[in-house]
Amino acid sequence: MSRIKIQRVSPERLRQIIERYAPRGLFLAKEGRTWVAVDNTTRDAWTEEFSRKRQAVRWLRGKFEVGEAAKDWNWVDTAEKLIAAANCQGLEISTTEADLILGYLEGHEYSLMVDAAGRTVRHDDQYGCRHRGDEPYSVQSVIEFCQEMNEDLIRGDGAWERSDESYLSLLRQDEQALAALMVRIGKNSYQTKQNI
Repeated sequence: MSRIKIQRVSPERLRQIIERYAPRGLFLAKEGRTWVAVDNTTRDAWTEEFSRKRQAVRWLRGKFEVGEAAKDWNWVDTAEKLIAAANCQGLEISTTEADLILGYLEGHEYSLMVDAAGRTVRHDDQYGCRHRGDEPYSVQSVIEFCQEMNEDLIRGDGAWERSDESYLSLLRQDEQALAALMVRIGKNSYQTKQNI
């Protein structure tokens, strides 16, 4: 059996494929920071979004079934569970850092799930108990996601008044804590990468 080639297309072309359910095939496009993958091999334009190209390609090749294996995953809903998952991935985080990370996930309507081997997936809470949008997501990726969300809030993309200096001060403290965490685990912070 030959493997179907993944075609890289523009976001505009991808929208046409989704609207028309044609042509058949596997398609990939980048929209901003998001990789959009479409499996239209059965003309149903199954669409998933991923933060990394590698994840999107793995999904298109059938190496990661979103939702299907959800029964083998557990919710990461306490600092202790997040610390354990991070340890399985070779990272050390404190209880305070774990609480901060879980707070950003919950505040942006996401959850993290972990399997027995310590692999993690991000779950979009707006899907409820349906796991079709789950995607592989390392603890390090979660920290980077938290940095991005923190930056958005500092810029005023959230629903808060820019004049609320006490809230802005808390966001700045979070920014410093997340950046320090990334440095400590041996990675450049999100902001450093963005400024290069």
